Amino acid sequence: MYKKLIIPVIFVLLAFSIGCSKSGKYNDMKILFSKVMEAQESFISDLENTMKADDAADAINALADKMEKLIPEMKKMEMKYPELKDKKEPPTELKESIEKLGMIGAKMSRVSAQKLSIYVNEPEVQKATIRLAQTMQ
Repeated sequence: MYKKLIIPVIFVLLAFSIGCSKSGKYNDMKILFSKVMEAQESFISDLENTMKADDAADAINALADKMEKLIPEMKKMEMKYPELKDKKEPPTELKESIEKLGMIGAKMSRVSAQKLSIYVNEPEVQKATIRLAQTMQ
């Protein structure tokens, strides 16, 4: 009785996982891009809600925390796909993700320029900015 129940459940779960998984040469890159975009969008939201220098520093530090985790993944992808460095056009599979990254990056630049210019001379913002810059190296 138990086996009769378990076997169909296993097949359903297997079929579901196969159906839901996205295949493609660069699927891991797309997943990484999604994580980066999520970090950027969170940063944008945090900055948009900034009311004081401490808030801005917290937003920058939160981004630095996320990027510290993502940078090693990014470096692995660079090593895994060295051919992407020399390409003038991204592979078709990555075009949409790269376009989204560009749009979010542009918005992040606008919001950063707008919000951080207010607090640029505050020591906690300067310290957080230096930390983020060091993280990104």
